[in-house]
Amino acid sequence: MVKQTLAQDYRSLARTHLVSAQALMKGSDDDLTFACLRLRQCIEALSYGLLVSYQHELSQSAIMTWQPRRVLDELEAADPLANASREITIEIPTKGTRESMTISGEDRRFNPKWVNKAYNKLGSFLHVPTPKALEAKSELSNDDIRRQCVEYAGFLNKIFDTPIWHFTSGQFVSHTCQCGFLIKRRVETVNRDTVFECVECGRKYDVTRLDQNRAEIRLRVAQWTCPSCGSLNEMGAHELREGMELNCPHCGKGFKVELAWAFRENPA
Repeated sequence: MVKQTLAQDYRSLARTHLVSAQALMKGSDDDLTFACLRLRQCIEALSYGLLVSYQHELSQSAIMTWQPRRVLDELEAADPLANASREITIEIPTKGTRESMTISGEDRRFNPKWVNKAYNKLGSFLHVPTPKALEAKSELSNDDIRRQCVEYAGFLNKIFDTPIWHFTSGQFVSHTCQCGFLIKRRVETVNRDTVFECVECGRKYDVTRLDQNRAEIRLRVAQWTCPSCGSLNEMGAHELREGMELNCPHCGKGFKVELAWAFRENPA
């Protein structure tokens, strides 16, 4: 289960990697390789922290994504503004009084284009130059690498320099899965093809009716007729696995699930 404190843990980890990278950049040329690695880890940790902040809006496969660029693409599919920086003002009531406390700041996020460029560039510094680059003597000098690291570190520093981070809001269609996990999808992204997939157990729900800001959904099931007794049975589609063994609940006959190709007429 994804813990609510995980986003905070990732942010703290990202900050630790950034501080380490900045210290290494002040060291010898040999330390630059480790500085690049730490900067990449900072980018990863920030991306994963944002990912778990959207855990209720993502599919099981999306939450397992690890490449930063793919992480941000998954988030943008769930929330078109997921990767956009924005000014936020939050008013928090003070307990026991009629007064409130206001917190304002910019929720700063990096976009997929920047992440992809920086992450790959830093990765290229970790590898031996290709024969073509070595022959052409086109690889960057240590001073060039250091300047690039300083630039990236400066940008990442700005991500942390704000009191508000990973703020999410919106109008949602929500459903509590049979396992108890709350699944949410933004109203503007829901249509008849939307799949509500539970991050915790993998159950999938299909939209059966859509009416303004409300949607009716139904568990996706697999139905099968027992060849032995002719009874119609069903099970959650998420439970199907190649090679799994099951028994007919009516006659007890055992079966094995196998994948097979099928050819069907293409409707005009």
